[in-house]
Amino acid sequence: MSQNRPAEPDIDELSDTTVQHKTGSGYSITGHTTDDGFAVHYETPDRHEPYGDWDWIAVYRGNEVPDDADLGNYINWNWTCPNEQCGHTGIATIPNAAHESGEAYTLVYFTWKWNVVATDTITAPA
Repeated sequence: MSQNRPAEPDIDELSDTTVQHKTGSGYSITGHTTDDGFAVHYETPDRHEPYGDWDWIAVYRGNEVPDDADLGNYINWNWTCPNEQCGHTGIATIPNAAHESGEAYTLVYFTWKWNVVATDTITAPA
């Protein structure tokens, strides 16, 4: 894949894409709230490169992954790896994603374009 990744995932492409759900395929995430968003510890298969493969993570309200047609309705998202110096394990941040105390949020790890490979549901602390 070229290193000229787009500025953001193309929501318009979602309607033309068959979303693949491959959870349990060597990817895992564990999320935590931060003052202004979320921090997500991720692990991918050993030879996978989150930067070069354009992996990204989105956060949704509620305690389940949205239906495929609603995956574009995330609160916010960020690249798993913002620079070439990330490995197959690390911590990604999703800033500017306000959360409310006691509310559930679902984090979804995508490989390019809309392939769901890992999820985690957390509840914001009271």
